[in-house]
Amino acid sequence: MVMKKNIVPGIVVGLVVLIMALPILINILGNSMLKEIKYEELEDTMKETGNYGFKLIYVAPSSDDNLKSDQKDVLETVRGFNSPTSGEPLTAIYMDYDSLSDSEKNAVFGETDKKVAYMFINNNELLKTVIGSITRGDLSNYVSAYSGNGIAQSMKNYKIAEDAEEYSKLVKQKKKVTMAVFGRDTCFYCNQFKVVYNRVAEEYNLDNIYYFDSSTYDSVEYNKIMDLGLKIPASCNDGKEIELQPGFGTPLTLFTKNGKVIDCIDGYVNRQNLITKLQTVGMIEAEKE
Repeated sequence: MVMKKNIVPGIVVGLVVLIMALPILINILGNSMLKEIKYEELEDTMKETGNYGFKLIYVAPSSDDNLKSDQKDVLETVRGFNSPTSGEPLTAIYMDYDSLSDSEKNAVFGETDKKVAYMFINNNELLKTVIGSITRGDLSNYVSAYSGNGIAQSMKNYKIAEDAEEYSKLVKQKKKVTMAVFGRDTCFYCNQFKVVYNRVAEEYNLDNIYYFDSSTYDSVEYNKIMDLGLKIPASCNDGKEIELQPGFGTPLTLFTKNGKVIDCIDGYVNRQNLITKLQTVGMIEAEKE
């Protein structure tokens, strides 16, 4: 009887500790798996990424024996970055390949027999879908690039002119339009726009998109660029055309051809609006209806 009396308090204490720890255990276990959505929820999920938000949707078969460990790898990689807007860790979402219809599989994967995909969404737009399994290192680079945390050198598709003379030659081209984005790496909207035009440059294989960072570019050469006689169109300066000079709002995008500015963008625009502008200035062909 004495032993039983001693055991009972121990059991009670153990149960109390277990009950107190249960919410923590549930939270840990729950956070080791990705939230799951159906394909029909994809559009609403994209809308939830407004105001420059980011989401990664990981698509893989639920029948895969390695799904749990793969999801954990994705989750840990994504949570290694913080949102540029809220400062909170980024999150990822899961979509079951096995639950997709043939038409839904085609919409995500196209004509391929692969069953794994990574869908990168920023500010309401699906910017890129990577088909097939990738390493954690590559995933980290993709997340960083498409969330606005930073684009690795290997993933940069825009260019940086070496000096004012090089840019002057680009401006004077008669048969080719040059797009130049003036900004700085400490500007939030500059970095968000960089995500967009870097992706569009990749998507359309463009080699004539340039970026000028006023805070890191050589100051002497940058001032020479300001002195090239280019004008900011009225549409990008409160209805008044002015000479390009320090003090303009960033990002400012100028499209030049034959020595003149032919169009501009004031601030950030999303992927579709940028594509429309590039079609207007003749940098890419308009899609046929």
